[in-house]
Amino acid sequence: MSVVLGTLVLWLGWLFFNAGSTITISGMRVTAGRAMTNTLICPAAAGLTAFFLKGPICGGNIKFDLTAICNGILAGLVTITAGCDNLYPWMTLCVGILGAIVYCLACKALVACKIDDPLEAFPIHGACGMWVCIVVAFCHRDVGIFYGHGAEILGWQLAGIVTIMCWSGGLTAIIWLIGKKFNLIRSYPYEEIIGSDYIKHSDVLKSAELRSL
Repeated sequence: MSVVLGTLVLWLGWLFFNAGSTITISGMRVTAGRAMTNTLICPAAAGLTAFFLKGPICGGNIKFDLTAICNGILAGLVTITAGCDNLYPWMTLCVGILGAIVYCLACKALVACKIDDPLEAFPIHGACGMWVCIVVAFCHRDVGIFYGHGAEILGWQLAGIVTIMCWSGGLTAIIWLIGKKFNLIRSYPYEEIIGSDYIKHSDVLKSAELRSL
């Protein structure tokens, strides 16, 4: 219930975030309206697509997953943000469906690489963040390749992706290497077995017997 409520609150805030980026409603009401419309269509399409496809793509015993539709909605919100004011609604629908597939494939890739991402932050914000850069390069009506403009925009978008990856990845690597050096990253084995939430928010004693597990 909390996950669903949080998703809906984020979606509501995202509507005003995207439409409010026009700064004013009176002079750019068409742009603001298009941004809000696309911010409804894309997450809806992505959420439904993820709900039905995450199980078949990622495998497992769960056919329909409530988390999939919630995170699919978030993936759709990320997917539409950069081009929310400039995409046609029908294209937004297609972009949302493809964004959900990108999200599902990224989830599968994390599992295959044995990377623990319980919040699915990378599939939502990382993979779909890269996807939206590609969307703008092809689908933006003013500069997009599909509308007769050159491929230079795609090069700039890819350069932006690489730059952000190097900046954020490099800083993150430094922080995690320092944490690993001083044993600040990995939980005790007994904490992993019992569960970190229970350990941190209960009166369970961190005894020598538990540490030996």
